Amino acid sequence: MLSGLILAAGLSRRMGRPKQQILLRGRPMLDYAVSAFLASRVEEVLVVVRPGARWRSPAGARVVVNSHPSAGMSSSLRVGLRSLDPRSGGVLVGLGDKPALHASTIDALILARTESHASIVVPTFRGVRGNPVLFDSALFPRLLRLRGDQGAKAFLQRNAAMVLEVAVDDPGVTLDVNVQADVRKMSRLLARLPLRRV
Repeated sequence: MLSGLILAAGLSRRMGRPKQQILLRGRPMLDYAVSAFLASRVEEVLVVVRPGARWRSPAGARVVVNSHPSAGMSSSLRVGLRSLDPRSGGVLVGLGDKPALHASTIDALILARTESHASIVVPTFRGVRGNPVLFDSALFPRLLRLRGDQGAKAFLQRNAAMVLEVAVDDPGVTLDVNVQADVRKMSRLLARLPLRRV
């Protein structure tokens, strides 16, 4: 089985308020990313949030809390990996501030991994790498050793020979929301995309 893991425990310092509570077209921003994973072929969806997060998960996703979000993104990754179903053969690690992601992109990464048996599968849009990133379970022990704000980017650079890039027609893999201006841009983009179920 393959798992989906969405990291959403960041401190939102640049935004100045918790991103989970930001509404985009009437829905919490985090709902969009979670909905894409739920509509994909992953068999479980976990969302890592920080303590006190005021966000209600859509049905079908499981929430786990990172008690020490100030320890950086790697701390959320560790919490998530340790919470996965022990039968998981791999995980797609996504970010909660990428609301334009398509479920079909997640499925394309899964298909590429099935056909190639690659250890790491990364989406690209117009030559730029994005998220989510698929990791084989054999890499979990190494991912658990990451510390601080080390995310997938540094890990991919150190393990370049394992990486399979998959070109996708989905700008959502590279677009995220960090400041208020991004909220307005993302709202306009989402207005042009087909509605997805929550």
